[in-house]
Amino acid sequence: MPITSPRPLDHLLAVANSYHEPEARDVGSLDGAHWIPAHDHLDSSETAVEFLSRMGIRLGSAPTRSHLDRLRLVRQAARALLTSPSSYQRQLGHLLESVVYRLDSHGRLKPVGDQWDGLIADLLVSLIELGDRAPRLKVCANDQCHWLFLDGSKNRSRQWCGAATCGNRERVRRFRSRHEVR
Repeated sequence: MPITSPRPLDHLLAVANSYHEPEARDVGSLDGAHWIPAHDHLDSSETAVEFLSRMGIRLGSAPTRSHLDRLRLVRQAARALLTSPSSYQRQLGHLLESVVYRLDSHGRLKPVGDQWDGLIADLLVSLIELGDRAPRLKVCANDQCHWLFLDGSKNRSRQWCGAATCGNRERVRRFRSRHEVR
């Protein structure tokens, strides 16, 4: 039986996508997706709590600087899956050195720690699971977005994190470049 995290992979992808390129979409806002300037949601406790809560990750306390540093390392490791599998393995090994797990009565891994420490430990299990799904892991084809996503399409042909957002934006760009007034 494979080891899986009690957290959905979407939580790991939220952390992996917590740094925004200039045209990354801001999901979770009440008025739908909108475009925001480049920035890092893990640069402070306040921005991390606000962003992660919109992505479905809600904890009772604010993360410390150490928690934010470890979340950034999780983000780097997830992104390394696409660029350097050996770097992914090194980073994952380094992150796992400081985490302790136990088995519960149902045979599931549970982190020893709660709140942010527990979240990070759960994300590491998700990171291992993401490694198993690496062939379906992609970067959004919008050069100004670069969000990670899992391609669930049958023929693995998905190009954008969202067809209605980045996909539409790219299609409009191509259309405009073909029909430029000269």
